[in-house]
Amino acid sequence: MTGTDCEVVIIDNSEASIWPEKHEEIFIELMEEEVLKGNRNTTTFTKQSWKSIKEELYAQAKRSYTDTQLRNKYNLLRQKYKDFKSLMKETGVGFSVVTGQVTAPDEVWDRLIRVNKSAKNFRKNGCILYGKLCVIVGDTTTTGSNAHPSTRSPSINLDNDDDDAMSKSPSIIGIKKVVLMRMVAKEERKMEVYENSMTSTKHHLLDECIKALNQIDGISGEVYAKAIEKFESEVSRALFLKMPEHRRIDWLNYLK
Repeated sequence: MTGTDCEVVIIDNSEASIWPEKHEEIFIELMEEEVLKGNRNTTTFTKQSWKSIKEELYAQAKRSYTDTQLRNKYNLLRQKYKDFKSLMKETGVGFSVVTGQVTAPDEVWDRLIRVNKSAKNFRKNGCILYGKLCVIVGDTTTTGSNAHPSTRSPSINLDNDDDDAMSKSPSIIGIKKVVLMRMVAKEERKMEVYENSMTSTKHHLLDECIKALNQIDGISGEVYAKAIEKFESEVSRALFLKMPEHRRIDWLNYLK
């Protein structure tokens, strides 16, 4: 009797498998772009916008998503926004716009996790894309004839072809405020990186100057102190390092 091997194939249908973090980020950014263009009414995007999002997501993520997968992901992100917004209202909870991390005392976290299990995930991962979610779904449940109670899941119609989306789009003022906040946070982050880089460069040049100064024999304590004082100037540091050794000695003698 001849036996046959049966191979067991395990299919991973988890959310993380279907939507890797990078794909989720691309999807969110594409939806945000459509909102800022005015291509979403109180509950959904226009038919053309959904088509554009779907095609561009495929182009960037190299993965084809069905209309149902897009609809389900939108609903999950919408619920994530609502949960996080609720978390932000709690006393003792802090949030960094730059890093997306949430801070709170342990006793506050213990209480929040007992009430809502999603708080555990926010404690670990924060919500770095919260600003974008504010733009995308931040006000779709508060105004408009299609507003729905919080106990009922929103329905997203991918076949909607409303050409009057602009008139039903969320408050432009509100959107601009969120976008401005994100722009400011981004510029502050860039400035912080730049300043840290400049500080590191200055310290490096100062170390190089002092190292070169220590290699020169016969310098009096007075001249040494005056040289260190001169090194507070970025120009002096740069010039000193560019000088040949005999010119450095001339420069030091000039400081007497």
